[in-house]
Amino acid sequence: MSKIKRNIPGSKWWKFDFHTHTPASSGDYIEDVSNSFTPELWLQNAMQNGLDCVVVSDHNSGDWIDRLKEKNNEIRGQELKPDWYHELIIFPGAEITVADSNSRIHLLAVFGPECDSRKITGLLGACGIHGGYGDHQDTSTTTGFVETEKK
Repeated sequence: MSKIKRNIPGSKWWKFDFHTHTPASSGDYIEDVSNSFTPELWLQNAMQNGLDCVVVSDHNSGDWIDRLKEKNNEIRGQELKPDWYHELIIFPGAEITVADSNSRIHLLAVFGPECDSRKITGLLGACGIHGGYGDHQDTSTTTGFVETEKK
């Protein structure tokens, strides 16, 4: 049986992970690993898993967004790239812990690739998160779900 080659103009399949964490999310990485985990190693893992696009959505934090984008741009600009490297589009985001009445839920905020960590930190501040970045156990918004979603 021969393979059918389809050339559909305008179509492209992307492998996209809409929810990833970095060592900025406390509790998601083993401490020994997170101390030696670098932005380059994080990018290498994503690229070796075939990802084309990724949302970096740490718990109540945008700390690693700029690091990953800068390292990605640095490697992209190298004349000799590592053999594992391919284009990766990074979408900044945050997994915001919302305290609503007696429950806690996580709201995923996703921004365009041009966004940086300052915008994420500003959003978190507008929702009442001014510290405890990366923590989803003891840190949460001071606004309810509907108000947080509007921000």
